[in-house]
Amino acid sequence: MRWIIKVPVWVQYATLLGFLVITVIIALFVLKAEQPRRTLFSDSLLVSTRFIPAGTPGESINLRPQRGVFLMSDRDDRLIYDAEYVRGRVAGVEIYPGRALRKADFKRR
Repeated sequence: MRWIIKVPVWVQYATLLGFLVITVIIALFVLKAEQPRRTLFSDSLLVSTRFIPAGTPGESINLRPQRGVFLMSDRDDRLIYDAEYVRGRVAGVEIYPGRALRKADFKRR
């Protein structure tokens, strides 16, 4: 004797839809796990408050730290985050107000 169970069409479609949803969710988790992790950090980026002519000693420069929250991938090692970096150095180029200070802008005396 053969048992035949007749399943309604809506149940078949609901089952198929459920499998598709689960497959998409698993795919999203896999893709998310493969992305590089970016962490937030809070730091002070040094910004010039006035025009700084080339040859100005670092000790005489009034620096304004600009606080911000950045993604770790946004942190640029070419920028100056610590005011101690400009001590014992002179400005090698003209720096305009509001511009972030770069390490390449200063040279040793």
